[in-house]
Amino acid sequence: MKKIIILLALIIMVFPSFAGAASQDDIVMMGQDAHVAAGNVLSGSVVVIGADAVIEGHVRDSVVVIFGNIRLESNAIVDGSVVSVGGSLDRKEGAQVGGEQVSLGLGDINIGHLPRFNMSYGFFSPIASLWKVLSIVFLGWVIFWLIPAPILKIAGAAQGEPLKAVLFGLLGYLAVIPVSIMLLITLVGIPLIPFFWLALLVGRFMGQVALGLLAGRYLAQKLNREMTDSLVVAMGLLVLGLVTIIPVVGGLVSLFYSLLGFGATLWTKFGRVAAA
Repeated sequence: MKKIIILLALIIMVFPSFAGAASQDDIVMMGQDAHVAAGNVLSGSVVVIGADAVIEGHVRDSVVVIFGNIRLESNAIVDGSVVSVGGSLDRKEGAQVGGEQVSLGLGDINIGHLPRFNMSYGFFSPIASLWKVLSIVFLGWVIFWLIPAPILKIAGAAQGEPLKAVLFGLLGYLAVIPVSIMLLITLVGIPLIPFFWLALLVGRFMGQVALGLLAGRYLAQKLNREMTDSLVVAMGLLVLGLVTIIPVVGGLVSLFYSLLGFGATLWTKFGRVAAA
């Protein structure tokens, strides 16, 4: 129980590192309002948890708010869908929505004061990128210290049959939207949506830690150095993180190891069983 509490606390402290799944053109907020000002064009999506979104400009993708409100001003343009779960949707006359418009209120639900995080990377900042990499390294090192056995099983699956693991990852990502829709259209499933997405983020990160372990072992072998697995994980995550911030190449590498790591996590049922 003590380890679980420590893990949850660390996830909250370094939650922005999970936003690696978001592109550099997205706005992702937790406990903090998002605002696209009039005249601005956002080429990605707006995702907010536990706060509100105000759109006055142009959003080329979707706007999704969980446990918060969406306000579309008269000059707002959203090319994708607008989804509000556990809040309200206020669409002023003249606001344009290209996709679906969904508003699912859950009554008077109070989720308290969430920690405030801006997880957006809408502009390239070396400091922000370095902080993101170091956050991933630190959290990955702690997760391996807390739950080494599942990480080792995930790493074994990724190393043993990488193509099969990638296939699991591809199928897993393809299933995200249908499963989310199924949860949205059922009253019982709506409260499970935040936990479902949290499970996705945790699974993806567990796979990332496992691949950090494999990369670190490879580097340690090439350097002919004896290192503990914890240090190996930190070194591997650092190298992988630095590679992913390289323009173009980093995106391709991130996509591949996201599929590989997430697939291995699903294959081993989050590291509970060895890959068969």
